[in-house]
Amino acid sequence: MMKRTTTTIAALLVLICGAAVDARAQDAGAQDAQVEFNTLMLRYEVQKKTPGVPFLLNLLLPVGIGSFVQGDTVGGIVVAGGQVAGGALMLADNISDGLGTMFWIGVGVSAGVTIAGWIMPFTHAAAFNDQLRRDLGIAIDGRGISVRLASW
Repeated sequence: MMKRTTTTIAALLVLICGAAVDARAQDAGAQDAQVEFNTLMLRYEVQKKTPGVPFLLNLLLPVGIGSFVQGDTVGGIVVAGGQVAGGALMLADNISDGLGTMFWIGVGVSAGVTIAGWIMPFTHAAAFNDQLRRDLGIAIDGRGISVRLASW
């Protein structure tokens, strides 16, 4: 009977010690996961693009300067090319016979690409930031932010 009680007590002690060690390991794992989460979120905050300055540059300066500054080369070329083409149409019509059809087409082209240039910084930043979140494994849904952490 004494041997059975001693064995039972020893088994309980092993179980309790094992649970304590497991709890410490889980705490360490949770801390590691939190550090990795914080690191990923910091990387996202540092690398993400914001549309404010490029929008203001496109608003105040011609030819898509803000798009080029943001890194949206295609958007900058579209805005610059459209504004140059619109200006050329206005100038060509003004030289030939005043304010004819080509002039107003040039005004429309210039106005259209200028307005597109005001919108492009927002769409480019949103697309870039979405891709950055996917690359980092960060998901944002209705319940909050989750991160796909590497398995240990």
